[in-house]
Amino acid sequence: MLPVLSAWAGRTMDFFHDFGIHSPKAPALLFIVMIYIWGFAYSYMTDCFIADNPKEKAEQIAQMEVYHYLRHPFWKIGMVISFIITFFYPPFVFIYTAGEMIIATIRSQNKKSST
Repeated sequence: MLPVLSAWAGRTMDFFHDFGIHSPKAPALLFIVMIYIWGFAYSYMTDCFIADNPKEKAEQIAQMEVYHYLRHPFWKIGMVISFIITFFYPPFVFIYTAGEMIIATIRSQNKKSST
């Protein structure tokens, strides 16, 4: 759904005429809701992996940066705030997504597994 929603949101906002409060709200709001669903699903999946793996592997999984980020209360509060801002200014969904990707890239610490 994420590629479909991002294409829909991107096509409905005309950057030269409607880049502002007149942009359609539905595609942007559905896009940001899909991001929320992805985050909650990823956290749940990680919890399942932690429960199903041996202690050594479970600790490695639990130390993943994205897992900590998605479980932090600031992410949940940020989601609510971003939804409200997107409701009033639909192009904010692109600003939020770009910012989240940049922060995730900067903070990413990929480690090689020993197995």
